[in-house]
Amino acid sequence: MWKIEDNRLFVFTNVCEKVAKESSYLNKAKILKDFFEHGSSHTGFNGDLLVWTRMLIPSDSQRVYNLQNKQMLKLFSRLFNTDPQKMQHELEQNGDISEVLSKYFRLSAKLAPQSTSSLYLQEVDELLEELTKLTKEDEQSELLRQLCNQSTSSDLKTVVRIIKQDLRMNAKASHVLAAFGPTAYPTYQATRNLQSVVEQVGLKVPSTNRKTGAGLMCPIERKVKIMTPISPMLANACNSVEEAFKKCPNGLFSEIKYDGERVQIHKQGNEFRFFSRNLKPVMEHKIKRFKEFIPQAFPCSGDMILDSEILLVDTMTNDLLPFGTLGAHKKKKFQNAVICLFVFDCMLFKGEVLTDLSFQDRRKILEDNIKPLKSYVQLSEIHFLKNKNELALMVAKVLKAHLEGVVLKDPCGTYQPGKRGWIKVKKDYLYQGQMADSADLVVLGASYGSGRKGGVLSIFLMGCFDNRDFLWKTVTRVHTGLDDNARLEMHDELLKLMERSKSTSSTYLVFV
Repeated sequence: MWKIEDNRLFVFTNVCEKVAKESSYLNKAKILKDFFEHGSSHTGFNGDLLVWTRMLIPSDSQRVYNLQNKQMLKLFSRLFNTDPQKMQHELEQNGDISEVLSKYFRLSAKLAPQSTSSLYLQEVDELLEELTKLTKEDEQSELLRQLCNQSTSSDLKTVVRIIKQDLRMNAKASHVLAAFGPTAYPTYQATRNLQSVVEQVGLKVPSTNRKTGAGLMCPIERKVKIMTPISPMLANACNSVEEAFKKCPNGLFSEIKYDGERVQIHKQGNEFRFFSRNLKPVMEHKIKRFKEFIPQAFPCSGDMILDSEILLVDTMTNDLLPFGTLGAHKKKKFQNAVICLFVFDCMLFKGEVLTDLSFQDRRKILEDNIKPLKSYVQLSEIHFLKNKNELALMVAKVLKAHLEGVVLKDPCGTYQPGKRGWIKVKKDYLYQGQMADSADLVVLGASYGSGRKGGVLSIFLMGCFDNRDFLWKTVTRVHTGLDDNARLEMHDELLKLMERSKSTSSTYLVFV
């Protein structure tokens, strides 16, 4: 029966608050480890470890709630009978939507919070699953009303944080899973399957039923599971060709670094799943035709997992179009362009896991089994480089062609999910950044940050003057590169010169 003390929402909230107050990541993991060993009663943990772990790592569920801050304010302001503009102003100053909603829940005369918490994690989990199925405001509002009718203001704050996938603990998945031992997070990176990790840590039964002295973690076999996303292998920045060859003195493979979008492809029988670099589903308009093309390009593949990049290719000139052109609206501007898939690695082929094979062996499997479809499915361009001179020439060639750079790979390297085992060389990194592109822009607008940046203008809308059209045009947004003191100084100066945009859809302050 799941209605036990260790499964109560308020117990979960208390643990999260305790973790949040601890600054040391090691001690955060220790707090969780102690709780999962002893439980809230200190006689042994009897809760549902899988539900707990999923709640502690809310991003793992990949749930989409269709509830951004603006929509939440709109729905809850109606439930609480509160002025949404007042709540919006509070959010700008506070930066934490969960705190704002919790406060106005306490103040509401229309919908009063419960005095004591009665919710269980399993009930919250079911409610959140139901919320993902709702897109109409009336349906969302009714479900959120049901939640409020059962919640304290603290309960609501915790549930909103789960929805926002930020428990405000300053603890990532790696820190949470460190409670289970050193191999839990690497296993999660490889399998991206919390249930598999939890089952293998030996905690399927309450800790009181385990033998005295048994640790949280038992040996784990890392498994790649088809149709479950794998944390992609990444690359470290490299500042010079000399530095690259220090790591691979016997030669390395050089691949074109495509300025597109990373896509991980899972094929099981006739079924496909496409995941982004962040392991989220890829938008359908970007990959819909590949379900037709991939079986043609890999006719004998069986079940497989591919690592790849998608980008627009101009079929008239064969030019690779820049990042951002894959957007549904921007793509319409390029009538002669199609989305091309450039495959550069393979983690599973014909049902066999390849992550422990060397890169050159994995590449050979791809080369031996692909029938390229020009401008639709191709292998990445690759060259074996034996010395620094060859690498210098390759980098120069790539930069002259206005490509992003190169990725360098150890011929003997295995595929390490989530690890930075490759090397990337871009002009931004060379000569201490002196080759990077630059532009002189001015601040046209600013908006308030969130979290610890709440109440401070932290997101800056940058632009320049167009002499032809004789008006200011926006170019980009900037929200990094300033320390706290510089940000506060910018805030004080800009606030004197700006007022809120008259556009109802904009949260920016603009110059008067």
